[in-house]
Amino acid sequence: MEEISFRGYPFRQLNKYFGLRKTQWTVAIAFALYHIGGGQSVSGSFLGPGVYAFVFGLAVAWSNGIALPFGIHFALNVWQPLTGMRGNADAVWILTEENLSPNVSMVARETMGLVMQIIVLVVALALTEYLINKDSTARKNA
Repeated sequence: MEEISFRGYPFRQLNKYFGLRKTQWTVAIAFALYHIGGGQSVSGSFLGPGVYAFVFGLAVAWSNGIALPFGIHFALNVWQPLTGMRGNADAVWILTEENLSPNVSMVARETMGLVMQIIVLVVALALTEYLINKDSTARKNA
C-alpha cells in the first residue's frame, strides 16, 4: 500500500512537475509524517522511514516502476526484525559487545544505527543528485 501511495502515481506527478530533488524531499517528509501518524516517534520516523523514502524514491526514478522499491521495502521490513533493529524477540543476529553492560550495549547499538542511517541518507542524496545530473546531461545531448 505504501509503495502505491507514496511511489506510484503521486510520485510520478510530483516528479513531472517539480523534478526529482523536490519530489524526493516532499515524499520523504510525507512518508515520515505518515509513520508519525501511525504511532512512531518523530525522530524514529524521520531517521527511519524518512531516510529510506529517499532510497525508495531513487529506486522508482531509476527503474520507472514500483516493483524495485517494493522489493527493497519488503526486504528491509524482513531484515530489521531479524537483526534486532525492531526489538530482540525474533532476532537471529544482534550486533553487541559481550563485555559491555546492557545499558552501554544499547547506547552503542543506537549510535551505530544512527550512523548507519546518516550514511544511507548521504549515499541516497548523492545518488539522487547523480541521477538528476545524468538526466539533465542526457537531455542536453539529445
